[in-house]
Amino acid sequence: MNVTMKTLLLILLACSWTVLVFAQQRPGGESLQQRMPKNGVLIGEITDGSTGEAMEFATIAVYSVKDSSLLGGSSTNAKGKFEITELPAGPLYFTVDFIGFEQYSSELILIRPDKPLVTLEPIVMELSSTILEAVEVTEQKALLVNQLDKKIYDVSNDAANVGLDGLQMLDNVSFVEVDFDGNILLRGSENVRILIDGRPSAFTASDLLRQIPAENIERVEIITNPSAKYDSEGTSGILNIVLKRSDAMGLNGNANANAGYGLQPKYGAGLGLNLRNKKFNLFGNFGYNNRESERSGNSLRTFPGIDTIRTLRQIDQSESRRENVNIQTGLDYFMNSRNILYGNVTFNFGSSETYRVVDNENAINENVFLSSSRVTRGTGNNNGFQLNGGWQCKFTSDLHTLDVDLNYSSNNGDREDIYEELFYDDDGNQIPGELLQALNNDNEQAVMLARADYVQPIGEEGMLEAGIRFDRDEIEEDYEGLTYDPNEEDWINNENVTNLFKYNQNVYAAYMTFGDKLGSFSYKLGLRAEQTEMFSHLVTTDEQFERNYFSLFPSGFLGYELDESNELNFSYSRRISRPRTRSLNPFTDYSNPQSIRKGNPFLDPEFGHVVEFGHQKIWEKFTMNSTLFYQHLSDQISRFLEYDDLGRSILTWENIGTSNRYGFELMGTYRPFKWWMLTAEADYNYEKFTTITVEGNINDENSSWALKFNSRKTLPKGFTIQLDGRYRGE
Repeated sequence: MNVTMKTLLLILLACSWTVLVFAQQRPGGESLQQRMPKNGVLIGEITDGSTGEAMEFATIAVYSVKDSSLLGGSSTNAKGKFEITELPAGPLYFTVDFIGFEQYSSELILIRPDKPLVTLEPIVMELSSTILEAVEVTEQKALLVNQLDKKIYDVSNDAANVGLDGLQMLDNVSFVEVDFDGNILLRGSENVRILIDGRPSAFTASDLLRQIPAENIERVEIITNPSAKYDSEGTSGILNIVLKRSDAMGLNGNANANAGYGLQPKYGAGLGLNLRNKKFNLFGNFGYNNRESERSGNSLRTFPGIDTIRTLRQIDQSESRRENVNIQTGLDYFMNSRNILYGNVTFNFGSSETYRVVDNENAINENVFLSSSRVTRGTGNNNGFQLNGGWQCKFTSDLHTLDVDLNYSSNNGDREDIYEELFYDDDGNQIPGELLQALNNDNEQAVMLARADYVQPIGEEGMLEAGIRFDRDEIEEDYEGLTYDPNEEDWINNENVTNLFKYNQNVYAAYMTFGDKLGSFSYKLGLRAEQTEMFSHLVTTDEQFERNYFSLFPSGFLGYELDESNELNFSYSRRISRPRTRSLNPFTDYSNPQSIRKGNPFLDPEFGHVVEFGHQKIWEKFTMNSTLFYQHLSDQISRFLEYDDLGRSILTWENIGTSNRYGFELMGTYRPFKWWMLTAEADYNYEKFTTITVEGNINDENSSWALKFNSRKTLPKGFTIQLDGRYRGE
């Protein structure tokens, strides 16, 4: 451990020296719009819609369309007139505010270097209590905003999220998919890291998100190519769900309920309360979710012989119910304007029930010789908690910060499954010898995180980020298999199933990034160093395994402004995906006699290289975003399946593959009017797998594509009507 920390500190110091020397030598830089001649002039007049009189002291603020930065502002004189000067050329918009009146938000305005003077049509302000007879004039905000190293989805700005929970909301996020089982996919892959407020959790991400109402989520950060600042885990990227924190003084809150019925019912409810004054902010949230589901499927396995063909046909049907409760409470203490102490605790309680029937039919040359029906009845409970606390400090400016965060979460789950299997001959008659088994599983997981992140501005546009982090995962999986003995009329231990597996993983990390603007160019370079220590113990056989490895994860982001509304960007990062405990446990699992499973404790992690090229173009009423990406994955952990002489499948995992993934994402936004916004999305993914075997390489490939359409219109009295459509194909 001492060697590990010394190594990381040496790397951090070396990076610091290199970046600081470079930063001191760099020339100053401004964005292209900031460098444009600031000779733009905006002239207008504002009147009170209820009286027709000039409105004095109304506040006007002008913003850049690209990043919403403030470009200038003014207030009206006694005649309701205003004039704002020294505005840079390029696309912009402005807002008008006055106490007691609805905010006015303008359409896009383009100031040209050759025509810097823009005279506006008279602006009429309406009282906030007035019932509008026409459509309210409100500028629709974009659902998805591009930044140099991530995309930001505005949850509250999408009317389709009203009444949804956090998991259902994710299915509305661009290029994100939630499948039938609640698995979250980014760009068609499950290998994505899910964070809540930048933190991992011992809770299952899908279960936790089901307890969080969408109304309590501020935004989702889609980080498909994370910088060195972020955890390197997840070859497909990171989804960071950022929760809302109320800034309103006094007591405020929200409540919600939702219900739906497809094949089975599902419903939930949530409540959030917040009490804030100048020194403290006390908050609490409650969420409840109940979901029932059913599914079915079938499979056919073929085992060719010399002069026979053996087949195994399976029909699988199941029903399930899940119930979860989530409770959170926390406190923020504002020591002064520059320092905040915070702490919160979250409790999660869940239960589940499952009923499943699997029918098996064995045949030789299409002649059935043995059939069976296996019924599973299962119940489970899942309880856990999470503690979080930290300190946020702002130094001489709001951008010069230090953030120290400590997080601990624990989750305990127990499950009991009863298996009953009946056998039939080729005539359909039951064969004596009913099989009755039970499997009890106790699973405990604890996740600890300690991190410190430091940010310091350098020069006019430069930004230095550095930090250290420690992650620890502790997992204990205890399986007890039982078989009913009709002669003894008692349950006896099944040594083919019973096992206890313990797994610990420590990750020590240090990182540094530096970004700046040089004329039309912007860049952000970074390096992350991680030392991983893994220890696993199959207590049942007293087998112990240890793996330690050191890895570097560089990242780079480049941007180039062709003009004030046209930008190109390029990014690269190296990622990792460590093997999961299910694939590591070396115990041979016979819980399903037709499908045997055995883990591989010698698995190496997967490493990925991700490259992206993007383009953004802004017109007066139309915005287009496009991204091309490529991902190469080495040492891919692949399922290795073989069959024994009885036709049983034996599944294990091996580092025997590579994959190459290509794809593109296209998103266009069109505003024919300020109250109407149309959005269309398209994405395509192609992946080619190569599995290396002693008999030669085996190639496989798959592809998927999706289309999504959204139309939103603002109606009177603050109502919004929204139409969504989507299609996914393979």
